[in-house]
Amino acid sequence: VPKGQNTVVAAAIRQVFLRHVIGGKGLSRGPRFASLVQMATPDAVLRGIEVLAAGRGQDVLALDIGGATTDVYSALIPRGEDAGVRREVSPPPRVLRTVEADLGMRWSAPGILEGALREGRPLSPEAGEYAAAVAADVEHVPSGASQWELEIELANAAAVLAVRRHGRPVGAGAAPRALKEVGLLIGSGGVVRH
Repeated sequence: VPKGQNTVVAAAIRQVFLRHVIGGKGLSRGPRFASLVQMATPDAVLRGIEVLAAGRGQDVLALDIGGATTDVYSALIPRGEDAGVRREVSPPPRVLRTVEADLGMRWSAPGILEGALREGRPLSPEAGEYAAAVAADVEHVPSGASQWELEIELANAAAVLAVRRHGRPVGAGAAPRALKEVGLLIGSGGVVRH
């Protein structure tokens, strides 16, 4: 984005967010709620973990396991030599969000199985059946201990896969994202809340 265009881009994103997320999902019946929205939720979360990392003086990782995607946010504090020296022309961002569209607990639950298999972490056959069932019935709420065990199996795989992908180098010769010093992990999403 050219310098000076950030506010124009942010305003456009806000309008799309209001129209398609807030309005599209029916989260508000009137314009008053929409007028309170200052930025799209992912932008607010990213800014929030950046402020939290700076305030705590430690790296922060946030993981949001949703029904359609698993989002990973990280804010890294420069350390040692990296704090004052820039060795790369275009260094990796200190604050980053990645979205894994194939790792969701409902709409894209089968993607968790496929991703886990590609990563050499195959899930149980029961998890495969469960993933297909919840993808077909996205309103499904687990009942009983056995279904909760399958929810947790899918969520664990989604979390591991999403964080691995978030930490991978962005290109040939690039270093992986330095996540070893994360001092605070924040979890979000229905499966985490329940």
